[in-house]
Amino acid sequence: MNAAAPLADLRVLDLSHGGGAAACVRLLALLGAEVLSPELKVLSPESAFRTPQPGVSTLVVADRETADLLASGATVVVSVTPWGLNGAPADRPAAGSLLDGLGPGVAAALAGAHAAAAALAALRWARCHHRRVVVEVSTLEVVAACLGEYPLPALCPRWTLRQAGRERVDRRLVILPCADGYVGVAAPTAVDRAYLATLVGLEAVRDEAADLGKLLGPWLQARTREEVFHAAQLWRLPFVPVLEPAEVLRDEQSAARNVWEHDALGKVVPRSPFRFTPAAGAAPRAARPRPLPLSDVRVLDLGMVWAGPYCGRLLAGLGARVVKVEGPTRPDGTRPSGRSGCWGVFGDLNRGKASLVLDLSRPAGRELFLRLVARADMVVENFSPRVMPNFGLHYAALAAANPSLIMLSMPAFGASGPWASYVAYGSGLELATGLALRQADGRPAPAPVPYLDYLVGCYGTVGLLAALHARDRSGRGVHLEVAQREVACQVLAQSRVSSPGSRVQGLEPEGGSRVPRPALDAAAIAADPCLVDRGLFAVPARAGQPCHHYARLPWRLHGIPERRERAAPALGAASRRILCRDLGLDPGEVEGLIKSGVVGAIL
Repeated sequence: MNAAAPLADLRVLDLSHGGGAAACVRLLALLGAEVLSPELKVLSPESAFRTPQPGVSTLVVADRETADLLASGATVVVSVTPWGLNGAPADRPAAGSLLDGLGPGVAAALAGAHAAAAALAALRWARCHHRRVVVEVSTLEVVAACLGEYPLPALCPRWTLRQAGRERVDRRLVILPCADGYVGVAAPTAVDRAYLATLVGLEAVRDEAADLGKLLGPWLQARTREEVFHAAQLWRLPFVPVLEPAEVLRDEQSAARNVWEHDALGKVVPRSPFRFTPAAGAAPRAARPRPLPLSDVRVLDLGMVWAGPYCGRLLAGLGARVVKVEGPTRPDGTRPSGRSGCWGVFGDLNRGKASLVLDLSRPAGRELFLRLVARADMVVENFSPRVMPNFGLHYAALAAANPSLIMLSMPAFGASGPWASYVAYGSGLELATGLALRQADGRPAPAPVPYLDYLVGCYGTVGLLAALHARDRSGRGVHLEVAQREVACQVLAQSRVSSPGSRVQGLEPEGGSRVPRPALDAAAIAADPCLVDRGLFAVPARAGQPCHHYARLPWRLHGIPERRERAAPALGAASRRILCRDLGLDPGEVEGLIKSGVVGAIL
């Protein structure tokens, strides 16, 4: 396996003209795929793949209908269009507003990442079954599926205002002025508010209903963005500076991690956000028929809140057996406190998974986890870089238990550099990457939905599938790091290119876009005729069952069966079954672990 180019044996014919299809091609190229373009190499779909090379897989990506591309002989044909192949015409203002409402380039980035994930999953299935697959991606469906809790009031009769407060742990993020600009401020938990009270010397901020703008005003006005950022992060508070695009090119974290480079034309572009560290060699695995692309894959999902769980949710939807691992005192921050009512975004991001509660801070919990790792194919986590080593579960320890393991880490700012230990949510990373649009009065505004969390989770899925593509041939495991902010830099580069004469090293200068985002209408989204006709949202669950009314996977793999997804699991619902069935523990031993607090399980 070429660690830097896991898709080196993939040939892609690029028939895109921009948008999501072009973003898909670029993402595959970042992972090592050879990209052919008829415009550049005078190739036709037929001539590009007429004589396929041994061991080389082939794929066509286009932003039009696929019928006339099937003659290319490609293993997988990918169509990325605004509305889908049977969607409504493009003159509907409601849908157009939805696609444009997240800012320049965001819809294309989301569609491209999902198209790349779907293409690699389809390619794995097609190679195993020796059949061609057509992948269909609708940009409208992708965006609608990445709106978090916004559609739920119109889709779920169990949704209540009381539950709405738990749907986004970063919902309390506010943008406040300081001495030299603005900072994004968030203190979503009681622990965070206690730390904030100590930091600023104000006990009043402990109150969940406290007006942070009013209380923190004097403290912030006396400090610069940099001073606020570093002081708050010492207390592990997810505060971020609001940066302009040009500032992101020069900040110390970007410099330390060498995020930016010059392309052949001298333009500043972001480096690939995928960083691979291979493990020692292992034996290749023989291909065998599988009903779904990932039916043979086992995943331990340590992801918390949003980006990590979304990655695990995509893997589960593609057929993987995903075990969500939570701590007995630190469950997922979006998990609802009760079993009744709407499960909101937790139910969306964690469907199809099994739940295991395990205390990794204790030796017995760590030993059980390593035994599970020995039987797993992937581990997913989005902690700060200090967490897994503190558990004694750094990649070297996991690879020692299983050299074929693929581990994905998604830290906020990366595992190196001066900001490595800092924390942030997706809405905060948007502000710290120059992606904030401005309101009419010039104030920066966060995105109405956590699109970066969805984008990062999907990038993680793409990286995992690329690593799996290589491991299927080499048997070799790898550690993949995807820094969330470096994914945001990909969006920045694609959405903020300025015209000649106003360039600042290839990006918009300070004072860039001042375009207010339109409000999202939950009822209009739920009733959109294109989304209804294409069946994006599932039917609500029957009375007495968990909610299961969320968007299906936002792609169609024509020729591959769809997985019937299960609802999100109750905390510890599968703990006994996993430990008994997978590790061979007897029931009495498991009950002892539950009694000691190492394992958690529902009654």
